[in-house]
Amino acid sequence: MGKGKKHHYNRLFLDKLAYTGNYSTPTTISSWAFSAKECHFSPQKTASNIPVLPDDEHCLWIQVCGLTTLETIVALGKRFDINQSDLQDILTADHVTKISVTEKNLLLIVKDFYYDDREVLNVEHVCLLLYKNYVISFQESDRPIFELVGKALENNTNKVRERSVDYLFGILLDAVINNCVDIIGNIEQSLEYMEECLIDPGLKDGNVGPQILSARKNIQRMKRFIIPFKEQLPRFIHPDDTDLIRKENLPYLVDINDHLQLAVQLLEACREEANAVFDLHIANNDLRMNEIMKRLTVVSTIFIPLTFIVGVWGMNFKFMPETEWDYGYLLAWIILIVVGLATWWYLLKRKWF
Repeated sequence: MGKGKKHHYNRLFLDKLAYTGNYSTPTTISSWAFSAKECHFSPQKTASNIPVLPDDEHCLWIQVCGLTTLETIVALGKRFDINQSDLQDILTADHVTKISVTEKNLLLIVKDFYYDDREVLNVEHVCLLLYKNYVISFQESDRPIFELVGKALENNTNKVRERSVDYLFGILLDAVINNCVDIIGNIEQSLEYMEECLIDPGLKDGNVGPQILSARKNIQRMKRFIIPFKEQLPRFIHPDDTDLIRKENLPYLVDINDHLQLAVQLLEACREEANAVFDLHIANNDLRMNEIMKRLTVVSTIFIPLTFIVGVWGMNFKFMPETEWDYGYLLAWIILIVVGLATWWYLLKRKWF
């Protein structure tokens, strides 16, 4: 394997260079050097012993986890000829989805989504850099996003080691897209359960409201990254200004585009279902309020005639025979009870409650 090309950064750029994310994962580097006959995995702790560039018979995948150690990132950039603008984009965690194609490399900036221990949806900045015979992946954490890709290289699944490095680049991208599809599937299942809670009175739906708002927020967050990526992906499938993508691998890249289209369709379906569940939640609240108002109205209706009777007997006339009767008080109670029960029976017969 030959030596890597040295890249020089000016001092002003290095002074402004900074990681803008919230992750505190120290930067570690691992490498997969492979050919059709062999595959070597080399875990690294620091920037020392960074693998040299491969020759024409070997390919190299460098996996960078954590973007906080700038010295390691800069050393890697110098060794593998990463230009200043690409390096700054890699360290900008809130960078929008981007596909940059040049004659020398192809930079892809995407977002990976995952749930933490509190079931809160988090977003992670992921960058893929493709060169002639090596690919570099950057991520903010040490989550095993590409664990299956490493196993595929080790076991030569689908003869991945016998293909070019742009095929490996597509597999890495597909891993991120498939993870997004899984997250969207989880959101869809949660929305279906919320709908069941709202329809079936036997299920508790006390927390459905906040869950619906959280689901709608997550859908909007994913749309902000997936929709622009879908619009830019044709530049990756049909790059006219680079020879990094080989023609024999284009069908596989088109299949990746189909996966992304599926993710967009599922996301749109989730958005419509979230709106439907939200409307159902509002309707249930209105029905619950109507039930409460109906009960209060029934109680008020029962007491209206009783209030009338009490009001008549409460007038201060000098001549009121009822006040002189020996059983007038008992008769008043009997009249009040009979009138109240009669009103209640009438409402019940009319099925007003």
